[in-house]
Amino acid sequence: ILGAKLNASYNQLKDEFLGRWCSDRWTRYEDKCYFRSTEMKSWSDSRKQCQDHGADLVIINSREEQNFVAELSLNRESWIGLRRVQREGTRTYEWTWVDGSPLTDEFWAAGQGSYGYATCCTDDQKWKRSYETYPLNWICEK
Repeated sequence: ILGAKLNASYNQLKDEFLGRWCSDRWTRYEDKCYFRSTEMKSWSDSRKQCQDHGADLVIINSREEQNFVAELSLNRESWIGLRRVQREGTRTYEWTWVDGSPLTDEFWAAGQGSYGYATCCTDDQKWKRSYETYPLNWICEK
């Protein structure tokens, strides 16, 4: 009985440990895996590509993660999981992450237009606004 429990515990730990590694072409940062595409697609098509791989467009939760994503984007604009969504029953729009969480930390470049989707990153590691159909690389997170 003790041997069976030990073996089960070993297998559980092994599965958890191996599950922390990222697949090929994915980069690990803290406890998540990130992927930057080499293809270019619209925001919606980019999001679908992420979802097809069990991920979603990246949600940036801190200055440290922002710095990592900026480095991963190679100073080129890539789609991130941020868009303007109309508040229900109003004419007001607010920036919302793909998981429904509100925008807290902001890293916008100065002088952005009114487009409804966000990209990362400019040369100075800031976000830009773009229109949904513009073809760009994308960054997934899982």
